Amino acid sequence: MTSQTRRVLSIAGVSILLSLTATVSTFAQDLSSSPTSLNFGNVYIGKPSGSKALTITNISGGGITIVSIGFDCDGYGISAGIAPFSFGATQSITHYSIFLNPTAAQVYSCNFLMNMSDSTVVKVPITGTGIVSTGLASVNVSSLTFPTRRSEPPAPGKPLRSLTMARAKSL
Repeated sequence: MTSQTRRVLSIAGVSILLSLTATVSTFAQDLSSSPTSLNFGNVYIGKPSGSKALTITNISGGGITIVSIGFDCDGYGISAGIAPFSFGATQSITHYSIFLNPTAAQVYSCNFLMNMSDSTVVKVPITGTGIVSTGLASVNVSSLTFPTRRSEPPAPGKPLRSLTMARAKSL
């Protein structure tokens, strides 16, 4: 191998190494999430889950900004937390509260996304399942009684008059 060929291979190797280093996640270098993922379990369609909190910590010690936040699938929402958010010398943590509001009976498996000022994206895995409620509401009463309202209390020993409604029979 000639020295010129070795030099070209060395430059190519360094370029590949630099390229790989540049694609390492900001998450691994600058931020940590606690917990590292969220699981909402089963959630009834149309009934939002309770919120779950993520604590995001700046472990780099440097100034980092979360420019925007979002999700890479539908069904999830933010109930607390802001973006943009800048970590500074005295501010090393922030919190985001996330909820699932399913619209279909399916698995909702995606990521909470934090777009960083250096154009990297931090992803926190989230999952949950939309389920159909099997509960049925029904009323089976033959009559209802409502006390009448009076502007003054009844005389001692006299009962309140009441109104009774009976269920009408269908023809």
